[in-house]
Amino acid sequence: MPVYNIDPRFLKEAVDSVLEQRDPRWELCIAEDASPREDVRVLLREYEARDPRIRVNYLPENHGMVGAYGKALEMARGEYAAFLDHDDRLHPDALLRVAQALERWPDFDLLFTDEDKLTPEGKREDPVFKPGWRPDLLLRYNYLCHLVVCRLSLIREVGGFREGFEGSQDYDLWLRVTEKTERVMHIPQVLYHWRRIPGSAAAKVDAKPVAFESSRKALQEALLRRGILGRVEMNARPGLFNIVSLERSLFQPPQNLSLHDAYLRFLSRREREERRYLGREDLYSPGPPSETSSQEILSLLSPLCGRTHLDVGCGLGLTVQALEREGRRAVGLDVAFPFLREAKGRASLILQGDAQNLPFREGSFETVSLTEVLEHLEDPERALAEAARVAQRGVIVTVPNLDPLPECAWYNVIMHQFFDSSHRNFFTSSMLRRFLQDRFPYVRVIPFGRFFTQSGSDLFYHLLGIGSREPL
Repeated sequence: MPVYNIDPRFLKEAVDSVLEQRDPRWELCIAEDASPREDVRVLLREYEARDPRIRVNYLPENHGMVGAYGKALEMARGEYAAFLDHDDRLHPDALLRVAQALERWPDFDLLFTDEDKLTPEGKREDPVFKPGWRPDLLLRYNYLCHLVVCRLSLIREVGGFREGFEGSQDYDLWLRVTEKTERVMHIPQVLYHWRRIPGSAAAKVDAKPVAFESSRKALQEALLRRGILGRVEMNARPGLFNIVSLERSLFQPPQNLSLHDAYLRFLSRREREERRYLGREDLYSPGPPSETSSQEILSLLSPLCGRTHLDVGCGLGLTVQALEREGRRAVGLDVAFPFLREAKGRASLILQGDAQNLPFREGSFETVSLTEVLEHLEDPERALAEAARVAQRGVIVTVPNLDPLPECAWYNVIMHQFFDSSHRNFFTSSMLRRFLQDRFPYVRVIPFGRFFTQSGSDLFYHLLGIGSREPL
């Protein structure tokens, strides 16, 4: 925590929120950045005497936000580092939820949570419920924001916070960190309270225009490191950025390119490799669907599934387990290895594999389902063709029922190739359904109903008669 010239009552709330953590396994490393206010140092000395886990480095001269963060990181002795501003607050369960996630999935390197805003009077408002890990969305703005917890050795490996990115030093850091690891987890709980005070970005997004330029610079450098030949421009909406090439948007393919070629043009080689082996968002989620959500999914799937069924994107295998209880032969397949260990204890046959290269002969199953899979793959059209190949009767696909649809490279390519510019900031589920109907004229797209999972509201679509198969 860097501390500089802050109202002591806000600083007290910030430090108290750490002391009130239900998980006691923490140390608070504070860099006091030569504040002109003596009452700030008096308060910090009181906390030092009160709890040995609170350690303060009183800097002899001002280093600025980036330098102070660096000095605080030098003091850290743990395996992971969390970041708290001197006027914000942590939820009492913040560190406990992070610890529980890491105890279950210790291989993850970076975790981020939902957040809300905090008025000067202490009222909580404007919660931000974030999507799971989406590398493409991070190329539009710093949606990770607060709270972020990262493996300390990885922060030091990439060089920590860098001078010259003041106001967006965290965005620059997360861009560099996520180039080194794909093990990123979202904890879908509001665990950080961001203080709104006059002049802060929490109070007004454009309160610090220098931060926008720092963000643009960080994103431009990220493109260069990743081999993406593009230019970063400010979006009309403050805080968002567009990536454009010399001639056209990177998302907008030339008319003579296929959809798949255009998608590959957007992705760098490293990102393509990640999507090939780590294609599903579930890998980054803090937990699989619950028993209740699985029953809701099954109530929609059961009337459509044949006597033999392949569930691609099976998660914990709850749907496969339920189909087996009904006397059907069901197989589950997923790339999310943290969940497959548990899935294999629930169902007879659970495999790890790629939806774009299904390890089955033609017509091996009566039906195939793709559960929240297409939008996370390198080649969604190939996955549809593979599903049609192994299905005798038909394929069932889920897509997000959100308006607009979440940020996704495949969605952006579809939007720019098949819809005019007036729709490019608002791509809806009905537009995706229209695309599927236009792209696959032999497929009928029928909305079935709604169910709720950890990732939000979804709408089932049943793709009937793919290829030469008979419809369900």
